[in-house]
Amino acid sequence: MALEYDLHLATSHDPQQLLERLRQELDLAWNNEHRWLVGPAILIGALANDERRQDLIEEGYGFRPSSLIWFRSQPRPDEDAQEGYRILARAVAALLGATTGDAILLFNGESPILQQRAGRVTIAMEWRDWLERHHASLSAYTVANLPRID
Repeated sequence: MALEYDLHLATSHDPQQLLERLRQELDLAWNNEHRWLVGPAILIGALANDERRQDLIEEGYGFRPSSLIWFRSQPRPDEDAQEGYRILARAVAALLGATTGDAILLFNGESPILQQRAGRVTIAMEWRDWLERHHASLSAYTVANLPRID
């Protein structure tokens, strides 16, 4: 069963530039046919956020994201799902470190994992252990309850 995570970013970077940055930093492979990245137990893609998604994020989290980086945990039988989660955590930390804009990481499109506002990262209380277990190297953050999009 595939699990999906969406990182909505307010950034001046083009979605494909963000993917290229991740490809280089995390040593991932391109799937040229679909223009996404492939790693052990994970697929990573990017696109410009459409107006509907921008409105939803603005209403729920107070900013209009320009880009969406999606992560799909999809391990094959011979792959360790935990490696895909480590890549996801490292990718999110890398993107937050490379952009100064606001961001929100959602699980399955509605449960917030972490939020970056004005350069400050807040991790949802119920996801803190998960992020630490998968080695998300976030410099400084607070832990709090984050609202869900319903």
